[in-house]
Amino acid sequence: LWFVLLRQAEKLHGAAAVKEYAPSAIASICSELHWKIHFEVATACSRQGALPQCRQSIGRAALQCPRHLRWKVWLLAARAELWEGSADACRRLLAQARIDAPSRMQVAVCLERARTEEFLGNLKGTRVAFGEAHACEGHDWKVFLEHIFMEARQGCLQAAQSTAQCALELHPATGRLWSALVALHHSGEGGAEAALSTFKKAAQEVAKSGEVWCEGARIFM
Repeated sequence: LWFVLLRQAEKLHGAAAVKEYAPSAIASICSELHWKIHFEVATACSRQGALPQCRQSIGRAALQCPRHLRWKVWLLAARAELWEGSADACRRLLAQARIDAPSRMQVAVCLERARTEEFLGNLKGTRVAFGEAHACEGHDWKVFLEHIFMEARQGCLQAAQSTAQCALELHPATGRLWSALVALHHSGEGGAEAALSTFKKAAQEVAKSGEVWCEGARIFM
């Protein structure tokens, strides 16, 4: 309930209200959750652009949270530094998050790094981060989908199509991947004809996928 209160307080009154309620929350809940209160304060301050207060709460959260969860604190810190224009600090924090993250969560850190590098306009670094994400334990088709969308946003339709085709070799029954490939072919040099050909293949593989049928309908619009 304290966490609900803190989030509602932020919505209504901003980060100052979260900071005001934090001492009462810490006095009322078990010590194992104190780091999460500091994390909530840091998040609220970050959204408000209060970097000094955000850094202070991040430091407290990092000192008190379990080591296997500390990577989450570093991710928040990295975002806060990025919003303030400190790209180098952001990258160092992401590197520390990668060190501290358990193996099954490494993919989340790699994706955050990919988003960061794209935001900074570093396409090469973005692709490197996606490559690392694909190599992580527990990665799934959603990593490919985000990679596809990134290439499309950058105007690299051929690279996006290649990524989609590689993804479908591993995940042939995923409708979201097929719909992305149909859309990419529709936007590419092949136009509606190439999109229709891909749609027919998709309909055979994932006949019940609503995303695929929506893309098929869009071909004829």
